This record gives sequence, structure tokens and C-alpha cells, in this order.
Amino acid sequence: MAAKCSCRLQAFAHLQASQGKYHEAHSTYGPLPNNTKRRDSDGVLFFPDCPEKTTPTTAPLPPSTNHATIWPATPEKPARIGRKSMSRRSGQNGSIQKDGKWYVVRYWKDVPGQEKRVRVRAKICPISGPGKLSVSERERKAKEIIAASGVDTKEYFDRVVTQSKATVVTFRQQVETWLAGMRNRRSKPVAPSTLSGWESGLKNWLNPNLGDLPLEAVDNLALKKLVNKMVEGGLSASTICNYADVVKMVVASVINEKGDEVYPRKWNDAFINMPVINPRKQRTPSFTGDVVSGIVAAREYTYRDTKRNVDVKCELRDEHRMLFILSAASGLRFGEALGIEIPHVSADGSCIHICQKAWRGQMHDTKTRNGEREIDLHPSVANLLQEFIGERKSGLLFCTRTGRQLHQSNILRRVLHPILEELGQPKCGAHAFRRFRNTYLRNYTSTPPGVYRFWMGHASGKPERTGETMSDRYDKAEHERALRKEWAERAGLGFKLPRGFKPVQNRKLVQLRQQNCRFGPNGPKTEILAPPEMAASL
Repeated sequence: MAAKCSCRLQAFAHLQASQGKYHEAHSTYGPLPNNTKRRDSDGVLFFPDCPEKTTPTTAPLPPSTNHATIWPATPEKPARIGRKSMSRRSGQNGSIQKDGKWYVVRYWKDVPGQEKRVRVRAKICPISGPGKLSVSERERKAKEIIAASGVDTKEYFDRVVTQSKATVVTFRQQVETWLAGMRNRRSKPVAPSTLSGWESGLKNWLNPNLGDLPLEAVDNLALKKLVNKMVEGGLSASTICNYADVVKMVVASVINEKGDEVYPRKWNDAFINMPVINPRKQRTPSFTGDVVSGIVAAREYTYRDTKRNVDVKCELRDEHRMLFILSAASGLRFGEALGIEIPHVSADGSCIHICQKAWRGQMHDTKTRNGEREIDLHPSVANLLQEFIGERKSGLLFCTRTGRQLHQSNILRRVLHPILEELGQPKCGAHAFRRFRNTYLRNYTSTPPGVYRFWMGHASGKPERTGETMSDRYDKAEHERALRKEWAERAGLGFKLPRGFKPVQNRKLVQLRQQNCRFGPNGPKTEILAPPEMAASL
């Protein structure tokens, strides 16, 4: 406002003083007179040094660079200070409203990549009829809905809000880096089968629960919640401990330029409530001699073809029967047995050199350093093995009709499990053959410990856990081939070989199939030639 007289500057200064801006007016126009009045009885402005009364007008002031700034009556909304913080949130109870025929609760929810939260709703109960709730019950259920959504939890905040920072490395991102390092490391290389197990756990449990959390937030509390979910999911104690170890290794894999851990953790298993592995309660199925005898003597079995949804009746092939006999008579791991090549077998079939294992169409090193060893066979099994090899000089001992590697899963699903079902035995893996051989040598024979430990290829491990002594380390049974051969004959098999079993010379079978199968040079019109006893299964 301005006055139509020479005193308009003082009027403006007086107005500023009345709005709390006296210090600005004082510095610009000087002190105001003590007897300054704002209005007379008629509401007209006047000043003691002005002879006439002044009347207000709405005429705008001319532009000036000396006047003070007049603040607006309604101040603008102040800018947001700081960022979202979980520590400033006390939680929300939601707003219960009517929406159509339902009572709903509305609450705020953070959205990834968005600064402002959005308003979401969830149904509580119908307004009338069955299922209607009282006021207190609606309030209680509304709180339960909000709690179940997790929008007020730190985990959700970290997953949705904190991860938006470019500098934050999430658990899922670090997993990829960690897996690549484990595949390519030169010291203590990890077996592909072990990596496959880790990837399965990451896909089904770790990434869905921890994947979006920053690594800084993966601590004892986060691992405790994961362990509780795995326990509720029915996982065994051994599997839970293995998956928890993966979480610890991923967090510890982040290091700085000096090789020190970026996120050092002191894991507290008592706080995490980690389940204890009870060796007596672990599932370690093993066969008895009668069960092994029944498996190798089986003739026909029926398995379920899930693709065609039909039951298929088959005869037990000689290569499968010979594989089961060798596994039970030697204690080989299934992958080791499938990785045997013809040059690894001695001329008389009594000794096999184990130096590799088969896994998903590839060849890999043995599981441990002690896994590379020699297996001595009983003479009866050695004779069968000689007949099975025939005149072959190269290739895999057990292979498909085209000479390719057999797959463990197919043998278990299509052959071993149906035979066990026919015998009334529970389903189990091929490792039951290995446990049978170890149990038989230790408890039913007088085989020296150094000899059967060498055959089994067990890793020595820590002395306090395995009971290994210096005498065990000094034992050189691996160099006493004559001694091992003698004990292989004296120990026996522990099961009965099928009567009249003479394996087909696999060399001729493979040659016939390579020449006459649909993949051979004669084309798809030629018939597959095979022995009569195997025609039904080809």
C-alpha cells in the first residue's frame, strides 16, 4: 500500500514494522518517530510530520530497487529436508472406510523407484450379512492386514527404498559375482554338482527372501528369519545349514582392494536358532545283501512314462544289471562308475583305476584327492566284467547305444526306483550301494581298515572328527596290490549274483546300433538290430 503524499516511504516503513519487519525498515529508512500512529478515529492513515490526512489507494508502487521485500500472506510449502528414513516412522493403523459392500482399510505403501508413497486398500469384511465384524474386530483385522503386508517393516523398506541407491549392492547381485568366482577359482575348485546344489538353493530359498536386500542388511536377524522360513518349509537340518553357509560365503565375498571383508560379520548361531544336525536322524538309506541280490536278479519291471502318462513294462538291460553289480561289489560312487573308460580296467578285469567322474554329459575330477584310487574286484565280478567289455579297446564302460554317457537321473527314475517298488523297498538313491559295501566290509569281514578305506576313497578330514592317527597316515595299502587282491577275494561280495547271467559283449551291441539305428549312415528306414532279450526295451 502507498499514500498520496511525500510521506509514503515512512508509511511503507510503518507497515513493515507492523508486520514484524521493523529491523528491515529500521536499517533502510531510519528509526520511526515515537508518536507515530497507524490510523485516526475514522480509520484514515496520518503521520505527525504530515499536515494533511492521507487516504489509502490501490495504485501500485513504481519499480524500485531500494524497497524491502514483502512476504506473502500464505508461505510456500518448505522444501523436503533429508530422505526417507525408517527411524522416523512410527507405524500406521490405516483408515477404515466403506467401499461398495465392503469395509476396507487404506494405508500407505512405498513403491520402488518412486519418491512418494501410494495409497492402497485391502478388504476387511462385508458391511452386512455373514462375515460382518464389529468395530473393534475391524480395527484389529486392519492392523493384521497391514502387518502381514510388511509395509512397516525394515526389511520391506530396505528392499524397496534403500535398494534404489546406485551405490547399494544387493544380495542377488553379489550372488552372481560370487558364483563366477567359485567356478573359476584355482585353489580348491568346487565340483559342478556342488555348484548345482547351491544354485538350486539360491533359486528356491535365498534369492526370494534375501535377494533384494542390501548386503549391509544381511545380518544375524535377516538370516534368522530365513532359517525360520526354511524350517517351516520342511527342509532338513543339514540342508538348512548348507544354505546358511552359502549366505555367509556371499556376504564374506565382498572385499576391498586390500583383501579385507567390507561387511565383516560375527555370526551368532544361538541367536539365529540354527538347527543342530543329528547324524542319527539323517536319512542315509542302505541296502542289505538280500535287497542287492533282488535288484541284480530282477528281470522285468514297470516304470511310469510321465510324458505319455502310461506304464511301460521293460526288461532289465545287461548294462544296467552290470552297473548295479559293480556298484555293490566295489562301493563306487555312481558318477565314478559311469566315468570309467575301457583303458582304466585291467586286462583281467580285477582292478579298475578311478580318476574321473561323469556328471550331466561331462567328465570332471574326482570328488576329493583320495577319490583317485584303484578298486580291486572279486574274481567272479572280474570275470563278468571281462565278458561285458569283450573286445572293446576304448570308450566308456557304460554307455548308450550310440556310445554316449548314461545319465544318473534316468537310471534312477526309469530303472532302480521301479525295481525297488517291485521289491517293496523305499525309494532311495544309488549311494545306498556304496553304504552297503562299506557296512559289509567293516562289520562282516576282517578286511584291514587301511585296505577298505583305500577302496572307499574317503577323505581323511580333520583328525578330531575322523579319528585319524599317524598310523593311518603311515599306512601304504595303496602300494600293496597283491595284498589288496587277496583281501578282495577273501572278503567276498555279501550278495548273490544272478544265476546264469552272462552279459552281452557291449562292443558288438554298440557297433550294431551305430550301423543300423536311425542316426546311422543307413538312414531311418533300417531296423534296429539287438539281441532278442533286449528288443522289448529298445
